[in-house]
Amino acid sequence: MNSNKTGTRCSVQFCKSKTSTRNISFFQYPKDDRLVLWTKNCGTENLTEELSKINSYKVCGDHFVDSMFLNSTTKNRLVFNAIPTIFNDEIMFERTKLAKLHSKADVDPQYFDDNSKDQSSCSGSIPGTEGLRSHFSGSMNTSDSSNQTPGYLSANTPRKQKLVTEIKSGKQEIKNLKKNIVSLSQQLANYGTVEHFLKLGEKYYHQDYLQLSNPK
Repeated sequence: MNSNKTGTRCSVQFCKSKTSTRNISFFQYPKDDRLVLWTKNCGTENLTEELSKINSYKVCGDHFVDSMFLNSTTKNRLVFNAIPTIFNDEIMFERTKLAKLHSKADVDPQYFDDNSKDQSSCSGSIPGTEGLRSHFSGSMNTSDSSNQTPGYLSANTPRKQKLVTEIKSGKQEIKNLKKNIVSLSQQLANYGTVEHFLKLGEKYYHQDYLQLSNPK
């Protein structure tokens, strides 16, 4: 699975690793059932059909946790069930940015046509998006599997859904804590009053003592 050929680049979307600039191992996509997970995680689902014929694309070692390597020192051999799961903040940022552009195109199919001038200047200012307009236009006008939108463009991923759920749960917990704080604050404010001490006296002291401490 290891490859050290000069010029090998990582096929993971937006990953910049290549052998000409870094001493890092590269690994071929598996031919078993893991291929679906590899392509989904790496954002290369559009390469699935090609990978089944020519296995020339590689994934660099940066995308695997240490437990996925047979040799943790050199990290040039993977365990039999290895799956790439690590993608840095830069990669995730670029994926999110591209997903937002894709989402806008899905909502308004005329987005690129009605705003061609604005989109031309925008595409030119964002590295790697020069051919974005033609890509989306082609995706809208054909059902060919080779032009289907890659899975990494989906903003509604399981990971995002999990994060949204956790955020909602956290916000609700904060609200409950604030309510508890208000309630406890009110209780503490009442503890220092004369009425509170009299109530405690009625509960724990003899009635004669209370008459002396609170004569009518």
